[in-house]
Amino acid sequence: RLRRRMQAHTTRSSLVRFAKSGMTLVSCNSKNESNAKSLELDEITTSCATPRNDMCHPEALAEGYQETQPRPRISKFARLTKKFNPRPQGVGVHPVSEAHSKELNVLTSYRLNDFKKKIAFTLAEVLITLGIIGVVAAMTIPTLIANYQEKVTITRLKEAYSMLSQAYQFAVNENGSPASWKFGTDMFDPNAHVAMANYFKPYLRLSADCVGKSPEYVKEHCASTSPLTSETVAAFLRLNNGATLIFRVWDPSCNGVYANSIKGDTCGHINVLTDPMKTLENGRNQFMFYLTTKGIIPAGMDGSYLEFERACNPDIELPYPGFASDSNMYACAAWVIYNNNMDYLKCPGELSWDGKHSCKD
Repeated sequence: RLRRRMQAHTTRSSLVRFAKSGMTLVSCNSKNESNAKSLELDEITTSCATPRNDMCHPEALAEGYQETQPRPRISKFARLTKKFNPRPQGVGVHPVSEAHSKELNVLTSYRLNDFKKKIAFTLAEVLITLGIIGVVAAMTIPTLIANYQEKVTITRLKEAYSMLSQAYQFAVNENGSPASWKFGTDMFDPNAHVAMANYFKPYLRLSADCVGKSPEYVKEHCASTSPLTSETVAAFLRLNNGATLIFRVWDPSCNGVYANSIKGDTCGHINVLTDPMKTLENGRNQFMFYLTTKGIIPAGMDGSYLEFERACNPDIELPYPGFASDSNMYACAAWVIYNNNMDYLKCPGELSWDGKHSCKD
């Protein structure tokens, strides 16, 4: 008796669940119909209009329903994301209880979490990637910075040279040849360098005027590390592009032979400091130009007294001891102006006016 009650209860629960879901049972014969009535299921309406009586076997009745259409095939991705549209209840779909639905939701959430974990990076992978990026940056950033600084230096030097050349033309038109300019008696005259700077000053765009100022003022506004800050040794002007000009008279009569070894026409020199607030280095941020009766001539020109091949080679410590007993690299301006590079620092001794003009040649 207990076994029959349990079987009846199981059949009753299955049939009620199927009936509530809107499913329609297949037709049954009179024998199966009487079995259904014996279960006292008012919610289920059976019909015996179809000849498929074999489906009304008690085992089929115990199954509770017969699928009228094949079940849809759902992809794994659709099951994970729950973005498929389920078929309407009662049309070939298994009815799902509320408890079963909750279980499916929990399982689906676990699957989604597993899916998300698979597309993430581990800590080791992230650290390895950051390490590789750091190594590449350490290898490339110094080169990029050096190339950028070289471009800035070349640009400032060429701008300063252009400003000086234009100011020279204006000064010559206004005051005549530099040979007639009143520089004083010699290079040791305290007023000679100031007079030279004053001939150019009206025609230059300045950010600071340090002519005739104290050494403290010069170091603060024009050149912080130059040894020529005394007004009796040189005169300083700061251009609006950041470069600083240092004026010095050599020969007030303009008979010097530095710019032209054959014919003397040099009056003095003008140093251009492309980065005046840093330690000055010839050929890096300090470049020399000659003031002549023919114009402003960059040092190191082919045929000049100070040759580029000797006085712009970092491997030669004292190329001209009679000119400068404690420095070198003072004849690089012409190379930078006309070749637009500072490759003499990268491949010293390999460049010349008649040979290679860059390390890549």
